[in-house]
Formats: sequence, structure tokens, C-alpha cells
Amino acid sequence: MMEETQYFDILTPSQEKLAVIYSFQELVLLLIKLPIIWEYHSVILEHFTLILKMDMYGSQKVFFENIELSPDSYKKMATLSKRMFDIFEGIHDSFYNYLSSYVLNGSHPSFFESLPVGKNVAPIYPEFVIENKSHNDGRHIEHINNYLEKISSHEFFKWLINTSIDPQLKLKSFIPLWIVDIMGYRDINKYVFTYEQPESESEKIINDYALHLSEHSRLFYHDWKSLQLDDMLRWSASDTLEFIFLNSDMDMHRENIVKFSLFGLKHRDPVVRFWFMMILELSGKEFFSHVGDIALQVESKYNIYLPYLCGRHATENEHEAYNNMYEHFMVKELSPEQSDLIIQITDMVMRSLLNNLDISYRYVVNNLLAAR
Repeated sequence: MMEETQYFDILTPSQEKLAVIYSFQELVLLLIKLPIIWEYHSVILEHFTLILKMDMYGSQKVFFENIELSPDSYKKMATLSKRMFDIFEGIHDSFYNYLSSYVLNGSHPSFFESLPVGKNVAPIYPEFVIENKSHNDGRHIEHINNYLEKISSHEFFKWLINTSIDPQLKLKSFIPLWIVDIMGYRDINKYVFTYEQPESESEKIINDYALHLSEHSRLFYHDWKSLQLDDMLRWSASDTLEFIFLNSDMDMHRENIVKFSLFGLKHRDPVVRFWFMMILELSGKEFFSHVGDIALQVESKYNIYLPYLCGRHATENEHEAYNNMYEHFMVKELSPEQSDLIIQITDMVMRSLLNNLDISYRYVVNNLLAAR
């Protein structure tokens, strides 16, 4: 069992901003649903002590208030309380800044400028993950390879290849399902994989590459507008909220992002994070290979620019950061414990992808988004 104090070492102030997307009660419910968190049972008790003192659970308040905390537990509870209120102070600061910047003077926030054409190139996918078997006994590489084989034969990709409908309609029939994954990937790279105060060369190298990856979502925003998905969906703000946060299919996508975030925050070892990042990148290779072919057809037929969907995610600087990371980490031998963690990451990432592909396939064959 891990030391309780490690729970508080998992989150840095920057990474705690992830909690902003959840309400307070949802955050607590999330914590108690996850099996690994029960390792920190006394910390969970402190969560509830704090919440119940805020009169959020009525009649149960008496039970929890009668439990006496040890001095060490009280200190942790006070630390947790400060962190939580710091998060809300930041949220309220953002509310006030928005109010003073836009609402009071009747202006609107500015959006991204148009992307420069031709500045992005295809990323370097980590082929070495499945080719280089010098690390430990290679079982984690074989594990990854088995998943990639299964993914490549998924029915969704067969549909993309064999269905003769207009290529733009193909994209429109499933792209909205991936909003959470693509935008959430930005948050994972920006807030989970990066180190608030990098102390080693390995941590600095991870930070450099992760920040490059966090920029990809801007390209997706551009593609969304180019495909005129707003005009097709015709969703109000409430429709959008309902789809992203209340749709049962989107729950699966959102749950995956939460799982990735919690696992990434728990394991701070740069070697493990390196492999985590590579597995995530590799999981998208087949997706962008097939989707990219369709997107290229759309670019040619409709004279529009789709850098994200065509797979042109990277910049030359990103390539340089990738190569630097590759050279740094690939000479490091893996311990049995690290290899086990890589297998766990592979299961988590690849099963999530397969589930998402199942959902996309169901949507496209039934045209559930009414693509037109």
C-alpha cells in the first residue's frame, strides 16, 4: 500500500486546474468510485469531513463530525481544504476577469486567427515501440503489437474504406464524437504530463514535447469550422452541453480522459510518462491513416484545408523535440515494474480506443448525427 502522503504529491497546482471541469460533488463521487483511491481511505474520510462541514449532506453531518481526526490527518485535511478553495478562488478570478473584460463593456472574446497554410507536417509515430525489443524482455512491445493488430481490422475502418458516400459526409458522421478526446488530449499534455517544476533533464524533455502536443487541438478547431459542423448540427449551447456531458456514449469518451489523467498524475516517473505519451500517439496512427485519407479527398473535392484530420499535426520544432526525447529515453533500460506499468497503460489506452471505435461505427452505420 502506498503512503498516504503520496496522494498529495500527485497533483501540482497547475495540474489541479483539471478539477475545474467538474463540479465539487462530481469530483468527490469520482474519487470514491475509483478502486485505487481506497488505498487512501483516511484521505477520503477527510474529503467527506470537509464537505459535510459545508452542510452538503444534511443528516450524515452528525456522524462524520463525531469522528476525531489525528493531528497528522487534521494537517492533511487543512492542506486539502486550502487546495480546494484555491481552485475555487481561481475559478472566481476567471469569472471576474471575463465579467470586467467583456460583459461590462459589451465586447466579445477574440478567437484564434486563421492558421498559416502549409506550416504543419505529419508527426513522427513511434514505430520503435513495436520494432525495438532490447528493452527488458520485450513482452510489453508484443502486448502493444497485439492491440495494434486488432485495431487495424476494426469494422469502423472497413466502413471508412469501403463505403461509397461523399467523403465529407463520412467525416461529419462521426467527428463530433471525438470532441472530448481531442480537446482532452490537450489538457492531458498541458496539465498531466508536464512537471510544474522540472528537476531533471528527463522531466524537461517531457515538458518540451508535451507542450508541442498540447497545440494540436487548435488545428481541430480549425477543421471543425472548415467542415461547417456548426451549420450541420445546429446545436444551441444547451444542446452542446447535453451532448458532451449527458449523452451516455460521450460518457465513455469522458471517462477515458479521466482515467488517463489519474494514471498520469499518479506515476511521475519520466520513463513511464514517456511510454504513456508514445502509446497514446501510437494508438492514433491507424485512426489518422484512414481518416487522413478521407480528409485528403475532402480537401481536394471541396478546396478546404483540414490539417488536423489529414494528420498534419506537427511542426519542425515538434519533430526536433521528439527526436531529442527519443534519443534520451530509448537508451534507458526498463525495470520489471516499469514494464508492468507500460502493459497497464497499453490495456487502458487501447481498450478505450476500441470502445470509442465501436461507438463511432454504430453512429456512422445508423447516421445518428444526421450528417448532411
